[in-house]
Amino acid sequence: AGSPETGKRDTRSRTAEGIPLPEGWQEVRSPAKGVYYAHVASGVTQWDLPKGPPSKAQVAAAYRDQHGEQVAQLHPGAKVRLVNLKFAPQLSGKMGTCEHWDFSSGMVRVRLDSGELKAVKPENLMVIEDSAQRAQAKASAAEDEAEPGAEAEAAPRSRSWPSLLTHPLVVASAITLSGAAIWAWRYFAHETEAEGLRQEASAAR
Repeated sequence: AGSPETGKRDTRSRTAEGIPLPEGWQEVRSPAKGVYYAHVASGVTQWDLPKGPPSKAQVAAAYRDQHGEQVAQLHPGAKVRLVNLKFAPQLSGKMGTCEHWDFSSGMVRVRLDSGELKAVKPENLMVIEDSAQRAQAKASAAEDEAEPGAEAEAAPRSRSWPSLLTHPLVVASAITLSGAAIWAWRYFAHETEAEGLRQEASAAR
């Protein structure tokens, strides 16, 4: 039937009783759930007869229900690659970082590595690395950089006895001490011999 005001055909869906529904809504009769109403474009469902388009809160809640896993993966800070873009194919393959979800439009705001901010559908985003993985990778890299210095600092303290015995300073010290000992022994022997000769001379007198 046509609308008396516009003369155009009324394409709105109707209930089983013939009540016209707002644009985009349809009545669903389920043996398990009973009668409810669904907004096809947004996925919003409700028990009450709709009076108009779904609210932004309803759209956001429906989107979270439908894309809960994706919402978890595409959190702020997640590194992503743009894929399978039909309307902007030149951006396919570009890398960026998720900034936030726009539940009202169902798009993800992505800051490209070039600095541009783009609104992208979640199905056109591939998670490369989430923020937790990036933090762990940075921590591991920091440990790897610090490790050589730590080893170098610990090396003198952990030097083995054989290496110490062959150290140039140790060898030089040993040689010096050895020479001093020999000199002292010779001096003691000389003094002992001289004392003996003096005693013999005194006896002869």
